[in-house]
Amino acid sequence: MIRTVEICDPDPVRTLLPFAEPVLLLENGAALVPLPFGGHAPVATRVGLAVGWSPAPELGGILLCIIAGAIDADMGVAVSLSREGLAALIGDLESIERQLDARP
Repeated sequence: MIRTVEICDPDPVRTLLPFAEPVLLLENGAALVPLPFGGHAPVATRVGLAVGWSPAPELGGILLCIIAGAIDADMGVAVSLSREGLAALIGDLESIERQLDARP
């Protein structure tokens, strides 16, 4: 028996579109953002972010830490990402940059 493998073109460049509805800025400085599974949530806003990472083979890739605002901010998240997940995140960020570059 002969096995065949079909070579496909690489996936097209993914586009991460902006929210489909407006983000509302609240008087207290928070933003009311649409959630991917429906509804809205108030989210504190900060300027800038700090990013750090570490190899995490026990988690299947890396541990990526993102802290909103200043380094000592109490708002952050640590996520484990596979190499493919990291590539997808980078692609999403590049998509945002391309869309901003295309605006007048």
